[in-house]
Amino acid sequence: AACWAVITLLCYYGYLPMVDAVLSHRYWTPLARLTYGAYLSHPLVIKLAAGCAVQYYTFSTQDMLYRWAGNCVLSFSCAFVLWALVERPMMTLIGEAWKSRSRTPPREARACEQYKEAAA
Repeated sequence: AACWAVITLLCYYGYLPMVDAVLSHRYWTPLARLTYGAYLSHPLVIKLAAGCAVQYYTFSTQDMLYRWAGNCVLSFSCAFVLWALVERPMMTLIGEAWKSRSRTPPREARACEQYKEAAA
């Protein structure tokens, strides 16, 4: 964890421009948005798979890879559904609220304008 913190700080202060360029590339954005949803949904996927099992697990390499791939695909599918139904609509609503809020001048500025109009 300390190494990641050092790399983060070095990128932030501009000492590793190549690493910073790779890590801050725009192609990482979709994966970054889905990762937290996959983190939240993967315990449910694992419990669902374990609850539907009809026999004990066998710990062969092929079986473990099959389970890992299935859990990843289902977790990221759930994350996409969460993103489409929750996160994106909320991003849109909050973005519209910020736009409408930034269009109206602050209350102090309106009061100052009213004072200038009354004085004139």
